Amino acid sequence: MRSLHAFVSLLATVPLVAQQGTGDISISDQNVEFDVKFNQAAVTYSASTGPDWFRCDQNSTDSIFTTTWAIRVNDQPSETPIHQGLPNSPVFVNSGSAGTGFWPDFEAWGLVSIDLVYSALSTGPTTGEVLAIATVMNLDSANPITVNMFHLVDPDTCGTFASNEITPGDDEYQTVTNSGCNLVFDHVGLGSDRWEVGSYTTTPGSGVDLFTQMDDANLTTLRNDMGPFGPADIRGCFQWEDRVIPPGGFEAYVIMFVQRDLCTPTVTASQSISTACPASANGPTLSFSGTSQLGGTISIIGTGLNGTICGLVLGVEVPPLPLAAIGSTEPGSSYCISQFLTIPCPGAGTQQIDLSIPWNTECGLPVSAQWVDLISPPIDIGTSAVGTFTVGL
Repeated sequence: MRSLHAFVSLLATVPLVAQQGTGDISISDQNVEFDVKFNQAAVTYSASTGPDWFRCDQNSTDSIFTTTWAIRVNDQPSETPIHQGLPNSPVFVNSGSAGTGFWPDFEAWGLVSIDLVYSALSTGPTTGEVLAIATVMNLDSANPITVNMFHLVDPDTCGTFASNEITPGDDEYQTVTNSGCNLVFDHVGLGSDRWEVGSYTTTPGSGVDLFTQMDDANLTTLRNDMGPFGPADIRGCFQWEDRVIPPGGFEAYVIMFVQRDLCTPTVTASQSISTACPASANGPTLSFSGTSQLGGTISIIGTGLNGTICGLVLGVEVPPLPLAAIGSTEPGSSYCISQFLTIPCPGAGTQQIDLSIPWNTECGLPVSAQWVDLISPPIDIGTSAVGTFTVGL
């Protein structure tokens, strides 16, 4: 949340001066350039208006094709993309790293005003963030309203589309990667209730792509069940569902766009077995399978487990603590982990624990593991050698 606080402070200090003829949000901060164009018609994308962009490097590598806010109020049968065509006459103001757009009475419904505030922040030579806050005010001084707010993005990470992969958004992050470059794009829906990802070609799942869902005459409720998807030409969307705004009140909906390096400096994913903490005489054997690459799955295997009482301990390798000090009679048994998690054994014999490596995991992060196994009571404890995997490319 440090970035969010930095943005709020920035918005409080930047004077906004009207720039005539922009008709949209166009902001920058050092290497960061961000532009949003609002269509004349209530549609997600218009070729006549052109694409949006988010660029953070000197080569103008673009992370997005288009973005859209959409809103549904009370019992309206469908959501309406926020646009600037009639009956709307929004006011746009841009100054340096901050820009705003204001709709005093969106669609002349007499229901809501909409205030959009965008701010750009450079976080490095090729990285940056943009905060977007949509504040919806209830224009009815007597009655509450119920709002469904949506934000959609069509990402083209590294300036291409066919090789993009995206995570679903259940943790408020839709993280986009591309096998062709060392760049990550995050579409973040802070406090959102629902999410969905899909492709330009209407897959997976619903058979209706997200652009169409925002534009058609049907009510949309995002599915909340799309898993990681791609490689494909993809889209992602968040929904704030059934938010009740009191008479004359308002609510803010927050999106962040983040462009960051996948792994800088470049770290290669690796696995190793410790020589400083070998297995005890009759202890289990630890081995690895799979990959600790970002987005991959690493499997930690234990063979020769008794299974009565045992577990896989995860943490940081430390100097061995001989378990003879607590009465273990197993020759050479030592505990060598500063623990942050213990996973109970699924059973005896050979067991496997699979760990998924999220794309937003810290690159270069080392994680050590050790099997600890009660060979026989009361306190004959077997230990495996410590194995360490490092998250990387």
